[in-house]
Amino acid sequence: MFVENIVKSAMLSSNTVVRGASTAIHDNADKILLTLGIGCVIGGTVSAVVSSKNIANVIEKHKKAIEKTNNIEDKKERGKAKMTVYKDTVIDMMLTFGPCVLLTGTGIVCILGSHHILTQRLASCQAAYTMLDTSFREYRERVKEVVGAEKENDIFNNTTEIEVGEVDEKGKMKTHKEKVKNGPKSPYSYLFDEKHTEFKKHGTHNRDYLLQRQWWCNDSLNRWGEISLADVLMSIEAYEYKSDVPALFFDLIWKKGDYVDFGLADNKDFMDGLEPAAWLHFNPTGFRKKVRGEIAPYKTVAA
Repeated sequence: MFVENIVKSAMLSSNTVVRGASTAIHDNADKILLTLGIGCVIGGTVSAVVSSKNIANVIEKHKKAIEKTNNIEDKKERGKAKMTVYKDTVIDMMLTFGPCVLLTGTGIVCILGSHHILTQRLASCQAAYTMLDTSFREYRERVKEVVGAEKENDIFNNTTEIEVGEVDEKGKMKTHKEKVKNGPKSPYSYLFDEKHTEFKKHGTHNRDYLLQRQWWCNDSLNRWGEISLADVLMSIEAYEYKSDVPALFFDLIWKKGDYVDFGLADNKDFMDGLEPAAWLHFNPTGFRKKVRGEIAPYKTVAA
């Protein structure tokens, strides 16, 4: 019984290994074929170079054999002897260059096979994307029928309606509703795109500009001891006038010892210069204490 259990366990383990290996080979078939194809082509080239050194010996052997057949007086026998010499020479040439031809041909077949697999996968991805896009559009239309086109558009664009007020010189406030577009992670995120005055089509320029601004904000934080989200947004000219910045952004702050982060490290395409636009995800670490009875000369978010 003990031996039987060991055998069963070994068989199960071997089956698991085989299934895992088969799955890995299937998933990476294109890479395996491409690598094998390139290796075969390189091997065929090296084999051709090595075989070319032996071609002189084959040709010399052929010449000597032909000279011997020329000494045969019987014309019919001489013709048969020459045919035998040519046949042997062809066989020698095939044996000399056969490996390089075989390797090169195998390499080409493997590369074409890898291309075929990638073409099939691309076609499958395109079909899946088309189906998903059609389903999503139909889903949006069904949502519009339930909640209305305007509400669906707000959900799709990730906008939030907030009540803001304009404080005049006399301290009186007039409130109105305003839609704010939220970032993918936070309502305090900012989209740096072509609407920005410093935006360029070259991603490296935008990356260097934002990293320089991030450095400036941290330097200011160390010098001042405190910096608000409003100061950070004004440093990158997110708003034309300071009065346009929501009051809440003045209350969100970093204190000395913290680090202002624009959240660019996670965006690999932007950091590599491949994508010019980027969402900035700020990391404020606290709130500014408000002075009792203060009237802010800027927009305030109504409670």
